[in-house]
This record gives sequence, structure tokens and C-alpha cells, in this order.
Amino acid sequence: MTELVQLCGGQVTCNFQAMNRGQVQVTVRVPLYVTLISASTGGHQSWTSVEHQTEIEFSSSYASVLLCQRGVAETKLALAVQPHMTRIRTDPNNGRLVIEFQTETRFARRYLEGGSRLLSPPHHHFVAGQWLGLDLELMWSQIYPTGATFQKWRAVSNYTLQDYTGNYKLVLAPCPASSDSQQPANKFGRPMNNKKEDCQAADPFNVTLPIHYQQPFRPEPVHYSLETTFQLTNDVRAPLRKPRSIDDIKDAEFEGSFHNGERVYGRVLWHPSNELLPGYRLSIEKLYLCAGRDSYVLLFEPNAERPQFGCLENSQRLKYRLLLLDREDPYGSDKDVQGLSLDAKFASQVDQLRTGMAHLPSMDGFVFSVDPLFQLEPGIRWFLQYN
Repeated sequence: MTELVQLCGGQVTCNFQAMNRGQVQVTVRVPLYVTLISASTGGHQSWTSVEHQTEIEFSSSYASVLLCQRGVAETKLALAVQPHMTRIRTDPNNGRLVIEFQTETRFARRYLEGGSRLLSPPHHHFVAGQWLGLDLELMWSQIYPTGATFQKWRAVSNYTLQDYTGNYKLVLAPCPASSDSQQPANKFGRPMNNKKEDCQAADPFNVTLPIHYQQPFRPEPVHYSLETTFQLTNDVRAPLRKPRSIDDIKDAEFEGSFHNGERVYGRVLWHPSNELLPGYRLSIEKLYLCAGRDSYVLLFEPNAERPQFGCLENSQRLKYRLLLLDREDPYGSDKDVQGLSLDAKFASQVDQLRTGMAHLPSMDGFVFSVDPLFQLEPGIRWFLQYN
């Protein structure tokens, strides 16, 4: 009713008028606007609209005898509210059931987190030699001006099943407010101090939550690796040659050095022996440029006893570490060195390379300028790494 008045522009026409049997009624009229829009069928194309306005009447009643000097007298009648289920899912990492729901009290104060719990169906209680349960956590509370409380909850199972279907029992412990223990709350409904709120907990309130949920069948993942080749050159035409054999790859190798004023053209391609179908496409996501301290040689050995990740992971052994390209976050890459632009681009951003690689799904490339690197101290050994 409050939202109808505050958000929808409703007007209270009958406020707390006593009725028979000790009930109180409140009536709100809400304006309703309807606009009908249609296209004219004549020779000149135009639109016409007809606007209508009417009112909708909402009424609500409650039993005032349930409210007494010390909060709620008839707890079970006052708490007869079905929790609203917002989300049911399984954790993708471990397959455990996650239930999220909301409650809203019809009385002053809230449900206690400590005394509330969610019980699994009887046929789930004891499986594979262990007791099964759910951990219930209160995620959020908000107190309305009337004293009623809106709460969000989350329950996570401590087990994994293929079929979670069953009737779950939600036990809620109400904490009605007494007239002499009112505690101020902030706009988010959290108490303003950390002291435990005085509460004479009422009898627990049980609600049945019927849940029908089965985990989708997930086949065992298939792991495979593809052999790729990483090549650099100063010739813009070299990356566009499609290799058909191992000899073609060797012929495209560049064994020279780069000089000031040149650009580095790089490409990553699948080995011809992979025999992949045209439906697959290779794509470079990130490109790093780095250099080690004191002639340190970078290695990529993630499975070694002391793992090394080359340029991918920042470490004290790196003197320079630049993220030249990032497909997901283009603005997060390093654009220059000492004020000079690296002008790094993916092949898809260069007209000449984009046109040539459009029909080569097994290949991706990049280009950048080496001029800024010559502004640094000489003798630096640079490494490029992609993923």
C-alpha cells in the first residue's frame, strides 16, 4: 500500500476504518493511464493516439487484535507469509545446492538468524554414511517505517546430489518487538550499534518449501592441446602467407634484428598437422612485452617445481613489463614508452593484415613499433608472450 501511494500516485480514500470482527481496512485508489496508438490507413502516413484515464481500487484488511502492548500476541497467525523464492541453482565449482529466498514480516522487528534453519527432505538426511544439511545465512535486512522487516536469505547444502527434489522445511525464529525495547535503525535496517538486541523469541514458525531441481548432466571435460607457432618479422607480407607444410613455416622464420624506424609484424598460427576444420578460429587475447633484470632469461614453466610464468605474472625479476594488447580491455594496455607511442594493433585493426587474414581462421597477428624501445638503455633483451 505504501508503494501504491508513493510510487504510483495513489490516494487513500478509507484509512483505518473499523469494521466488524475487530478488523481494520485501508483502501487506496490508483490512477491508470492507457494510450492506444495506431497508424492511419489513408494515403498520408501518420499516427493517431487515444488516451484513457481511469482508476483502480485496492483494499487491504488486517486484524488489529493481533497487535498488543508487547508486540505480537498470536505469532502463527501474524506470520502466515509464504517466503518468496528468488533463485535456485547449483554451485558450478562443487555442485552444491544454493537456495535464495526473501521473507517479509507482518509484525514489528524480524526473524532471528541464529534460531532459523533450513532442513533437507527426510530422504536426504543420511546418504553415503553422512548426515546432510544446509547452512542458512542472512544476507540482508531492511526495516520499514511500520517496523516490519524485509530480509534476504541464502542456504547452501553441505553435500552434492544429482537430484535435489523434495519438500524442504524452513524454520523461522520470530523476534517480535516489545514496547519498551525499541532500537533505532539506519536506512538500511541494520542496528546502529553492535549490541545484541533484546528479544523474547516467539515459537518457531515452520514453512514447507517444495523444490524440484535436478542437476543437468555434465559429461567429463575433454582436455586437448594444440601445437602453435609464434613468428616475428619486419615484412608485412610474410604473415599473410598460408603455410601448408612444416617447410613453409621454416621458410617464414625471420633471423635478423629490428632497427629503429621498423615495425614488428607477428603472427600465431596452428601447426598444419593439427588438421582443424574451418569452423575453428585462433585469436590472440593478450600480448605482453617484457625484459628481465641483469640479463635474466624468462621462461614459461607452470608445472615446474618452482613455477615460472614468463611475462604473464609480474615479479621482481622483471625490469620492464608492458601489456601491448588486450582484446577485452583495450584501454587498459600500455600505449607508449617515455611518451613515444608503441602503436600496437591487432591484425584485425590494420587494413592490409585484416584483408589478408580474413580467410585464414587458423592464424592471428599483430603489429607494433620498436622506436620507443630504442629510447631506453641499450643491451636490453626483450621477450614477447601471448595468450
